[in-house]
Amino acid sequence: MRALLSAAALLTLACSDRATTEPEPQSLTGHWVTQRLSLGESASYEHHLLLQRFGRFASEVRTYGSYPGQAPDEFSGYSRVEGAFRVDGDRLEFRPVRLVEWDLFYGLSSPVRVIEPYPYGILFDSTRFEIAADHLTLRYLSYPSDAPVAATLDLTRILDSSQAF
Repeated sequence: MRALLSAAALLTLACSDRATTEPEPQSLTGHWVTQRLSLGESASYEHHLLLQRFGRFASEVRTYGSYPGQAPDEFSGYSRVEGAFRVDGDRLEFRPVRLVEWDLFYGLSSPVRVIEPYPYGILFDSTRFEIAADHLTLRYLSYPSDAPVAATLDLTRILDSSQAF
């Protein structure tokens, strides 16, 4: 019984120490964001990627200034994919579980739409990643038509967690 209690105490200490440790600079864990990119006129978007410990992720595209009368920085909506991820060397595999969406087009009181299971198959197909300082580059295949197209997503780590999902 004493051995069992000692083992439990050690396990508790190990887990609690790990829970308070900040991610290393080269760690994928964190909140990453692209620069805001133009959609024409006053509309723009930015891509947020939250990679959590224990392999959970959220990939969210936020739009701004998309509708008539909106200021360029006014929030218009979001589309967020949630699921699990796995790292294998420089490969990153995303396993989407659900899609969560909200759009101002339907009014301020429009409901959040949740679609589960995720309806669109693979997210960031064949992803490879590089980290340099607080910059993360994802290289993956996208399928805008029927054929794969090489794509790149450049993100910067956000240290301010107030912008989390």
